[in-house]
Amino acid sequence: MASEGRKTRLIEQRKALPSGPGVYLFHNKKGDVIYVGKAKNLRSRVGGHFSNPVTRGAYEMVDAIESVEFLLVASETEALLAEQQFIKQYRPRFN
Repeated sequence: MASEGRKTRLIEQRKALPSGPGVYLFHNKKGDVIYVGKAKNLRSRVGGHFSNPVTRGAYEMVDAIESVEFLLVASETEALLAEQQFIKQYRPRFN
């Protein structure tokens, strides 16, 4: 089943995330960035999207995620600035 392979891949990608501050990008099947977020703890924050999608839009986004990319930075301030830049650059659907 294709969705099981996708699910397993996403679990592995989430486990590999560092626990430091940074920015994460969710990509869809085409490789397009569909969401950009920032985090004090990347592993915890990204995992939260999958364990507690509370709105219809959140479910739709989680279902569309094919891969997770991240950029580890030195501080929360750097994460905020990087997030703003990525949102301007990619104009993600779910931001």
